[in-house]
Amino acid sequence: MAHDLGFPVIADGQAADQWQTSNDADAGLGNAFGDTYAVDFSAGNVTLNSTQYRSAMIFKPSAALAAARTLILPAVKRPFEFHNSDATYAVTLKKTNGASPETATTIAVAAGEIFIGYTDGTSTGLFGAVVSTTSSGVSDGDKGDITVSSSGTVWAVDNDVVTNAKAANMAQSTIKGRAVSAGTGDPTDLTATQATAILDAMVGDSGSGGTKGLAPAPASGDAAAAKFLKADGTWAVPAGSGGVSDGDKATSRFPALAPFGPLTQWPARALAISSITTTTRLQDGKGLPLERQDIS
Repeated sequence: MAHDLGFPVIADGQAADQWQTSNDADAGLGNAFGDTYAVDFSAGNVTLNSTQYRSAMIFKPSAALAAARTLILPAVKRPFEFHNSDATYAVTLKKTNGASPETATTIAVAAGEIFIGYTDGTSTGLFGAVVSTTSSGVSDGDKGDITVSSSGTVWAVDNDVVTNAKAANMAQSTIKGRAVSAGTGDPTDLTATQATAILDAMVGDSGSGGTKGLAPAPASGDAAAAKFLKADGTWAVPAGSGGVSDGDKATSRFPALAPFGPLTQWPARALAISSITTTTRLQDGKGLPLERQDIS
């Protein structure tokens, strides 16, 4: 298949200037596949003619662009590249049949990108791909659970997307947190002792109310002494407990509730005992035991 680069060739039987013809062809071949053509967009969009389009392999803006531009390519069959070296504006490559309304093929090349492709010699035949010149290969934006920014160099996990299943496994009976005096740092798996050390202690009522929190630990012997936790936050024996105290009990008098001590007064059915916490035998003044029916 014949090429469409327009190189001069040595004709059959040519004698004069045959070396010049060969040199021109060699130069055209070298330019077509190795030279760069600077496109001047200063006046606006540009339409390349066939000679300009055949003269180089790579095309690029000659200077910084003042606005987005369009480069219209001729119906020439050849491979080529376009490097949009501008830092701001895009250049649109276009193949058109020139009709009205026109049929056209367009490919936008963003700032800093490179188009690699070819034209097939038809009025609208433009084929190829745009590649990015950035090293990350990932454009900025929301990628689902991750947001990419700073030209692909910063990747941030979105809020509220990491589930418990995605977190590290924890030992049983532990709580995620930071222990007392551990300072600021990564979360750790706290034991029950470490977790309770963080919680507030109960503050008892001293007249204006207390605050909830961990109850104080009872001291040794508090259970044997039948102590209970009071509203003031201390362990104490409840008032009124401990049996019948010594002293005047109205019409009955107990010197010390001794096992064998006499009762100094005993009005008929005047003694009422609801509870005695110690085992005591009651006797009259002669040392004889009292009958159960005499106590009510």
